[in-house]
Amino acid sequence: MGFSATARLVAHGQRGRVFRKFRGQPPKRFDWLKNHLDRLLRLGRIELTLPRAKELQQYAEEVVFHAKKDTPESDLIVESMLRSPEARQKLYERYVPLYADRPFFFTRVINQWRLRFSDAAPMAYLEFVDRPGELRPAKPVGGRKLLQVHALMQASRRDYRKYYAFAKSHGMLDSEGNLLSDISHLIGDSESPWHERAETVSTINPQWREHPVMRQRLERIQSVDLRSDRAEETFESTYEEPAERRVPTSNPDLSSAVRRPRFNPPKVAHGEAPAAERPRLSVEERYPLPEKYAENPDLIPKYYAFQSNLVTDEDLQPGMLRQLEVDKRLTLPTRTHIRFLITATDVIHTWSVPSLGIKADAVPGRLHRVNTFIMREGVFYGQCSEMCGTLHGFMPIVVEAVAPETYAAHARKYYRED
Repeated sequence: MGFSATARLVAHGQRGRVFRKFRGQPPKRFDWLKNHLDRLLRLGRIELTLPRAKELQQYAEEVVFHAKKDTPESDLIVESMLRSPEARQKLYERYVPLYADRPFFFTRVINQWRLRFSDAAPMAYLEFVDRPGELRPAKPVGGRKLLQVHALMQASRRDYRKYYAFAKSHGMLDSEGNLLSDISHLIGDSESPWHERAETVSTINPQWREHPVMRQRLERIQSVDLRSDRAEETFESTYEEPAERRVPTSNPDLSSAVRRPRFNPPKVAHGEAPAAERPRLSVEERYPLPEKYAENPDLIPKYYAFQSNLVTDEDLQPGMLRQLEVDKRLTLPTRTHIRFLITATDVIHTWSVPSLGIKADAVPGRLHRVNTFIMREGVFYGQCSEMCGTLHGFMPIVVEAVAPETYAAHARKYYRED
């Protein structure tokens, strides 16, 4: 007999290890962990079996811990576990600022004390703590913990003795060892949002606020109307709707005006469109106003856009890829959280860059938001993957990632006012 058969014969009748013993090979189990970690980051709380919740909790804790460290090694670990732009956005824009003062224990496992009907597996909840909708409140940290300890020490002598050493180590006692009546100076601005803190460094050029083009851009941003759950804003485009025409059919009831859109790749042009020709774009999302993220909304920079075209075979240079090179590449900085707003003007396109893990549909009249974080410098190629028109095979996408300092020099050279 072979080794496996001999081992089974020797261990016949013995009980196997049942502690977190999942089915499938290790690659499949790791794929399951990544999928459920993505759901946990996007939703905040998921329901799964108790052993799987305890196993997934370790990875969720490590992902948040390494995201807070903000080092190249930690970023590689975090990016190896993320699978969707939505999870990356929630991690860096919500959970990292939320747990800035919490050293560890960002999640909790709650046993439901019930068995699943199909296989009698114990069920549990895995959720992030200190967020709206959690099943029970988390212990406070940072300035809120100081306020809680201060209130408890004032309430009873037992808590006064219990937290006396903690208060002494955190400067809550005076020179004589008595509890201070006011500890607001110990909290400072640690409880304020990150964009309102004094140590936040502004990278906005102060001269932009006085530029007339900048003022027009700010007026358009401030004119956005938020109506219930829909936001309407002005979208500048040179696209014009084609004329309606009758389509003859055998059934007279079907002979009606039908729109036949022509082929027109997604593009954004410089200049102002007339007010009468400016369509209204409805977005199925409540976009936050600039005042929420900046103390002075006048410091918001202008956005620049250009149109890139396929390099034909006659214009190819040595080193260029045939049918994948464009005349103007999209230059982006590395180690920077980048958000794309993708839309189209005529038919459905796809902005797809497989090397960056991006494949988003460009739908007319809607904005598709995608986030990315590029770790290394390089050139990434993509192409529209929708059957959008006769020139579908000639719509390449080229993204060139450079260092942040190189991108700053590139922006100063090319992104200037005309």
